[in-house]
Amino acid sequence: MSLESFGAGTHEIKILLYSKLGELITTSSKQIYIYDNMYFGIDVSSWQGEINWESISKTGIDFAILRLGVGDNFESQDDGYFLRNVSECTKYNIPFGVYLYSYATNLNGNSSLNVDSASIDSELAHVYRVLGKLDSNQKGMLKLPVFIDMEDKSTSHLGR
Repeated sequence: MSLESFGAGTHEIKILLYSKLGELITTSSKQIYIYDNMYFGIDVSSWQGEINWESISKTGIDFAILRLGVGDNFESQDDGYFLRNVSECTKYNIPFGVYLYSYATNLNGNSSLNVDSASIDSELAHVYRVLGKLDSNQKGMLKLPVFIDMEDKSTSHLGR
């Protein structure tokens, strides 16, 4: 029985554990919740290399989240596959969102190109600069949010 057969809502699942001899060892039950609107997507960056987007488009994914770069507003910190990934998502009609992996250690700093300030200002300038390279068709496929990925230890002192 697949999860799709349950429909949306709360369901109780009974789990029966049998021995190799067919004897019932134990039973338990768990409650699960099936969401009505479930979407599936992928998170990609240069770490995945060159992706076969035609193949991905046939899997039934609903969206992609693309890394546009890391840290300060340096061209060298743009994700090397970002523009290709955007073009391919647009070509295969895959809506996408974007993220910048953050190393910011302070809120304010210099937002100029190729200036190291380790600041949110510089990182936001990085996002604006890279998104400015998209054409109108590509911008039309940017249907999900722009995220700042703050999982690096260097950002933990900033708090929420």
